[in-house]
Amino acid sequence: MFEILLQTARRSRLSEATGQIRGDDVERQFPLAYVILVHKDFEHLERLLRTIYMPQHSICIHVDNKVPDSLKQAVSSLVRCFPNVVLASKPQDIIYAHMSRLLADVVCMQDLVHKDRSWRYLINYAATEFPLRTNLETVKILQALHGLNDIHEQYERRLEQRYKTEFHVIDGRIKQTKIALPPPPFNITIVKGQAYNTFSRAFLEWVFTDEKPRALLEWCNKTYSPDEHYWASLNDLYHNAFLESPGGFKGHPDKKGYITRFISWQYTNPKWKCRGKIVHNICIFSALDLPGLLPEMHLAANKFDLTLDPLAYSCMEELLENRTRAHLPFSLQDYTRLYFVNYKPPSNTSH
Repeated sequence: MFEILLQTARRSRLSEATGQIRGDDVERQFPLAYVILVHKDFEHLERLLRTIYMPQHSICIHVDNKVPDSLKQAVSSLVRCFPNVVLASKPQDIIYAHMSRLLADVVCMQDLVHKDRSWRYLINYAATEFPLRTNLETVKILQALHGLNDIHEQYERRLEQRYKTEFHVIDGRIKQTKIALPPPPFNITIVKGQAYNTFSRAFLEWVFTDEKPRALLEWCNKTYSPDEHYWASLNDLYHNAFLESPGGFKGHPDKKGYITRFISWQYTNPKWKCRGKIVHNICIFSALDLPGLLPEMHLAANKFDLTLDPLAYSCMEELLENRTRAHLPFSLQDYTRLYFVNYKPPSNTSH
């Protein structure tokens, strides 16, 4: 506990010092919000928080309601150390691929929308993930989005079996039934995506006040893994233009870039060879994976495991800290090409 307090204090002073050197305060004027989901292992949370923490940010931590009381108490003690960090107001008993996983994010997002009106973008994390960009780099990238969300979308590879029939929790696991699920409300076209994204503040304020996203959230309650189609469907203005979601993407979903999260999926003949451990078809990175991981342009990587390879995690921490201190030149040109494929953000959209 003392270590993270010391390190976050250093990061606060470092942020102030680098701001003076630059002659401006880009980072302080562009605060971010973070949601972190925790289901085991306090140390992962502690070290991730130490890495992303800035005094201007707002952070909400959701602890799976099923974890031991000792972990809940440890996280609660940590949160009390920081005025800009809160615990989720309604912790969920998270079940794999169930609505509870989506609600864990939603609860924290709503808490942060109500808590602080200053932050511009929100990024959701699992505690086992780690950033690939410094705070300043992240801020510059998000400023370049001009209010657009970075939400993963895929149309051609939709998994319609996940929402054609109802899914119920039976004996603690989600299972498919033969009960037909009614069509989505407002005839919304369902698009596949990912759980981890970057959301503009305007988008989340709309999600919590407009009847259409609220109705879709309720409909998702009986679908499989709704965290992988709820956000994508709301952001897809190519098929769902009537939603008028703030920061939504008007181009075709299959031509949209995605920069929030790098995940090395290990299916047949993967493009990226995993040298760590493969769990649920996802690579758990080892130190041998880092040379291939570092050139990736995403904001963060999923995932790391301190019990598998603590060296990989330590190397990433040291690298990010050194890059923060060195204040190396950073170009946005590659990000612009990656993200804005066949689509240009509106010039009249403010940051």
